[in-house]
Amino acid sequence: MTNRKFDLKSEELAKKTPHSAGVNAMNAYEKDHTAGIDFQLLDGNCHFLRHGHMLHMEFKLEDKHNVIRLMYSTHTVVVQGYRLKPIYETITKDQISAIIEIEERYANMIEETEPCVVGIKVITR
Repeated sequence: MTNRKFDLKSEELAKKTPHSAGVNAMNAYEKDHTAGIDFQLLDGNCHFLRHGHMLHMEFKLEDKHNVIRLMYSTHTVVVQGYRLKPIYETITKDQISAIIEIEERYANMIEETEPCVVGIKVITR
């Protein structure tokens, strides 16, 4: 048997911490009172949009995903995933600092009671 010299993606996700130290990478969002939301995409890009610039937000059940649409004065953000209602409710209270996207194929690693974000699209208006 050979010694493996690489980590499986599931092991990388378990070790990885996003921008804030000590936060499990499998969390779909981070709670905190901040001026806005940091949308963290799979490709490493991040978009920070202030709560005060949000014009409208909606939560919908579409096909197999939940969808949260956030309309800002300059952008529209579409968040797709599973069990997203807690994220929606946290946004309504301005108690969210980040929403973190993971690959959909790893969604089954998330506990069935926890939100899971598998898509974030940031569209300039």
